[in-house]
Amino acid sequence: MSRKSGLVPRAQYDPEEKTLLPEPEHGVKERPLPDLSGMTLAALSDWVTSIGLPPFRAGQLFRWIHGRLVKGFDEMTDISKSLRGRLSEEARITRLQSLETHRSEDGTLRAVLALPDGLPVETVLIPEPRRLTACLSTQVGCRMGCAFCQTGRLGLLRDLSTSEIVAQLDWLRGLPDCAGNRVSNVVLMGMGEPLDNRGQVFPALEIITGDLGASIASRRVTVSTIGLTDGIAEMEGLPGQYGLALSLHGALPETRARLVPGAPEQDLDVLAASLASYARVKRRRVTIEYCLIEGVNDDREHADALAAFTGRIPCKINVIPLNPVGTGGLRPPAKEGIERFLEWLYPVCQAVILRKPRGRDIQGACGQLGTSLLLASRGYAPERASGSQAQHGADPQAR
Repeated sequence: MSRKSGLVPRAQYDPEEKTLLPEPEHGVKERPLPDLSGMTLAALSDWVTSIGLPPFRAGQLFRWIHGRLVKGFDEMTDISKSLRGRLSEEARITRLQSLETHRSEDGTLRAVLALPDGLPVETVLIPEPRRLTACLSTQVGCRMGCAFCQTGRLGLLRDLSTSEIVAQLDWLRGLPDCAGNRVSNVVLMGMGEPLDNRGQVFPALEIITGDLGASIASRRVTVSTIGLTDGIAEMEGLPGQYGLALSLHGALPETRARLVPGAPEQDLDVLAASLASYARVKRRRVTIEYCLIEGVNDDREHADALAAFTGRIPCKINVIPLNPVGTGGLRPPAKEGIERFLEWLYPVCQAVILRKPRGRDIQGACGQLGTSLLLASRGYAPERASGSQAQHGADPQAR
């Protein structure tokens, strides 16, 4: 499968103009300083000993970076001033800045954050009565091309690094929303296909669940995928009971190929076996995500196929009526159509849940992320926007 190039190949984001510009030619680039915020505790231990520091410094640094969320080494007050100066010269910490934030009527927050190279990435914070969920991105854009997804329309600009994935969570945890109400759940369901970037995602999972940092239980962290079975197999071998969600959207091969063109050409039986194996090894159900689209995958034939596919897997089904993203005339079924589809499933499926959209009015719901990249490619400046409850350039973390 060939890699999509994105709307603007080799692009660079200008945070002043809010536009994507051609990448300038450069000479030999300096080797960047080690990024401590992207290191697992084990990797950080190796690094501190490699520069002659005692191993206990690793835990100390990890706690400051991911527990206390400091922005620089100078804030690490239990480390000597001379060592802080040395660390500032020999290493770095990735922290993201807010370009704009949008607050939904339902309390959901969508943030557009500037990566170190200026490209924008989107992340979402979803408040619920008994949980506070952070939805993180893993790529800038996505090469999977899902027909109902804004990000998929953009192509892939680049993968996010481990530190850039974790930095989204650290930024959200620094919000006033999280004061006295810690982030309890994390879903990797933002921009990108997580298992297409698993070399950076898997270390990020270890950092997110680390006892000295956010300390979020692995059972409260869910990774979404369109069904990259080699990645699922690797994830099966990770310690911890991470949740797994499959973006299925069609249990008939021809429908799935239309809606999820980036999915591997594989027998759905092979995919089902991969999911069943993961559920067995991790001893927890997987989640099947099904975006319901009128006239495409909402009839009795598709319901029967979905029931047959999921019947072989310990799972629950999340039915998600299509959220508006301007995708070529696709639309969700009417209320009666949604109810009819659910009625077909209820008697024969293990667990079926109709997902309530969160953040739809701010382009923060399932399938809607990526607006910042789309608008940036068209020379859009947020200051000229209207009709959105946005804070442009202002950082909500400033208290």
